[in-house]
Amino acid sequence: VVIRQAAGAAVQGQLLASGGADIALQLDTETARALPRDRATVQVLPSPNFIYLAIAPGAPAAQGRFTPEVREAISLAVDRAAMIEFVLGGAGKPQASPIPNGFPGSAGLEVPGTDLARVRQMLAAAGHGRGFDVDFTFPAINSYGADMSLVAQRLQQDLGRVGIRLRLQTATFPVWVQQMRAAQLPMTIGYYAPDYFGSAQYVNFFGIMEGTPWFTRAGGGNLPSIANTELRGLLTRALAAPEGERDSAFQAVARSMMGDRIILPLLSPDLVIAHRPGLQGVRYSTCCNLPLAEIRPR
Repeated sequence: VVIRQAAGAAVQGQLLASGGADIALQLDTETARALPRDRATVQVLPSPNFIYLAIAPGAPAAQGRFTPEVREAISLAVDRAAMIEFVLGGAGKPQASPIPNGFPGSAGLEVPGTDLARVRQMLAAAGHGRGFDVDFTFPAINSYGADMSLVAQRLQQDLGRVGIRLRLQTATFPVWVQQMRAAQLPMTIGYYAPDYFGSAQYVNFFGIMEGTPWFTRAGGGNLPSIANTELRGLLTRALAAPEGERDSAFQAVARSMMGDRIILPLLSPDLVIAHRPGLQGVRYSTCCNLPLAEIRPR
């Protein structure tokens, strides 16, 4: 098995069509539709992968701006349906909480809507009637078929309508990761895919509890008041819940995380798997994307 890194969906599509690659995993639907059908078999299916907006209230560069009310206003300023169309050509779904679609606790949750009039009132009440500027650094990559540059541009447009002016800056992946882990980014965008089928992993990663990655990345060391004090108890109860009560228990966890408005899911791209016709056993797996050991020539 030879794994190659290729910059962008178009390059991957060209490699597949020319015989330079047997499988491509980061295609967008537009590139996939353009592939010659005698050279590529394409699967498009829903996935639990998602792109999110992250806010770090405790980052020094945040300057105390991102209060709970301002974070709620930011969430209400984003037009998620328009973003899915702009970034994915409609080939994706909205996601309500940091627990992805199809996982325990995700059913029945309402995706935040868009209410610009209310946003302007909330920002004015918070002392930001004229808006404010934010340095917005993001990784220059394509993730799950979503161009992060397009995600950032759409956010810039949505938030600009209410006076939150994003100064977009791209970074290489290693630089972005370093800055994010050090709580140096007041706002950014990221992506996540599951390691296994289970909702606890999202709480332990995205939950704003002391000791989690995103408590640190959100600046919890500088601003410990952002901690969600009920979340650990909710997670403990969800993990101990009988099977018939597990979904409702994790739904309570998801609602609590939604209330923090630090991790704001933006879109869940449909997964595109394309491969040359002479292969069998190419399938998506929740735990590991592509089970290589199952792939065989016909």
